[in-house]
Amino acid sequence: MKSSEEMMSSLLERREEYFAAKKIRQKKVLRTAVPVMALCLVLIGVTVWRMGSKSGGPIANSSESEYAEGGQPGLDQPPKDNTLNFTGEKLTDAEAKAYFEENSTWIRNALEQSGVQVEGFRILEKGYAHINYEGDGKALEVHQNFRDYLAYSGDKLVAIITLVKEDGKLYVTPSFGGPWFDSYNAFLKAHAGQKLIYLYYGIAEVVLLPDGSVISPLGSNVEQYFGWVKNPYEWFYNEEIVYVP
Repeated sequence: MKSSEEMMSSLLERREEYFAAKKIRQKKVLRTAVPVMALCLVLIGVTVWRMGSKSGGPIANSSESEYAEGGQPGLDQPPKDNTLNFTGEKLTDAEAKAYFEENSTWIRNALEQSGVQVEGFRILEKGYAHINYEGDGKALEVHQNFRDYLAYSGDKLVAIITLVKEDGKLYVTPSFGGPWFDSYNAFLKAHAGQKLIYLYYGIAEVVLLPDGSVISPLGSNVEQYFGWVKNPYEWFYNEEIVYVP
């Protein structure tokens, strides 16, 4: 069995591999210090936010950020059409299940070493990918080698595990410590059984609902980005990308 030091070293190594894969996926340098597609990370007592400042520190709150104020460059122009381009090596839930069965112990122990509640720890078998829109009328992409999986301690959401598949190998990074996890979990429970669509619209993460509404898991205002379409859910809908909590 791995020691605590070995598990933490393995976790950090996988985190660096994950960020390297993120750079390949994004194909450009963004203004923020960490990849904007990543969820918050808390490792060895240092909190890193996906929309952090250039120094790498957390933003004060979403209302004070350029993101919340609608200042996303290139997003004045909507996508050219709703065709989805699937890129990357396809990562399936079956592959993820096998990976977690083999590696859940060290993931659990590493999270516990970082102060995460792990009693009754479990990772859901079904994950979700995101539609990505960078702006400037570019095509929509789904990086199908990236999938997020929800991890629970009992009924409490304690982490979001992102799996990345590169050259046939799987890499993992856990995201935890988000103050919005409880509200996000409540949202998922309230919409259990519904087909949800996840979208990265610029730097904003958006969930599209069947009733045509849009929300941000972080609680920021994202409705302002979709004035160009009557029903975002219907426009972006693709059966291959839906997630049912």
